Amino acid sequence: MILFKACKRCNGDLYDAVDIYGPYLECIQCGHMIDLPDGRLARAEAEGRALRAARLAAVKAAA
Repeated sequence: MILFKACKRCNGDLYDAVDIYGPYLECIQCGHMIDLPDGRLARAEAEGRALRAARLAAVKAAA
């Protein structure tokens, strides 16, 4: 799964991955990593959707 424009550091795209330590999100552009202990991937997806919706609303309001 890819979360578009969801990186809090650079507004880049995040993808989910799992290693021996558990699930995490990593930015494709800057490499920023966010650990997701306790299965928080669904919450991160919801936050990414909310962030994209807010940005879209701001763009529509400015136009």
